[in-house]
Formats: sequence, structure tokens, C-alpha cells
Amino acid sequence: MTDKQNLDNPQAFPRTDDSIYAGEAGMTLRDYYAGQALAAIITRASKTSGTGNLFASASYEYADAMLAERAKK
Repeated sequence: MTDKQNLDNPQAFPRTDDSIYAGEAGMTLRDYYAGQALAAIITRASKTSGTGNLFASASYEYADAMLAERAKK
């Protein structure tokens, strides 16, 4: 996925203009999905089954698959 800030990857928790964080982009839906996937991967993995880089990469693969499926709807 090349364009991380497009309509297929909106903000996960959009802020209103009156928010104290207005002007800050915040987390994208892709990042939110990846975080959720990472939590599940780490929970199921043994301490010796992989590295952080492997887990992070797999998390974003799951996130990209979820965004692709979401775009079909």
C-alpha cells in the first residue's frame, strides 16, 4: 500500500475541529488494524517463534488484507 492517507485508509478516530488535537492526523485505520493483529499474533506466539520485525510485517499484511476486503463493500 503506497498511499497511507487516502479514502481507503481513513483516520481510525477522526477528530473534530474543536478538539485540542485538531490539526494532528492521528492513527489511520491501517495502523489500528495492524495493532489489533499484532496483539493477536503476540498472544499466540511462543517467545522463540519469531522476531519483532516478523511480527510487525505480518501485522501490516493482515491490516492490508482487511483494508482490501473493506474496499470491496
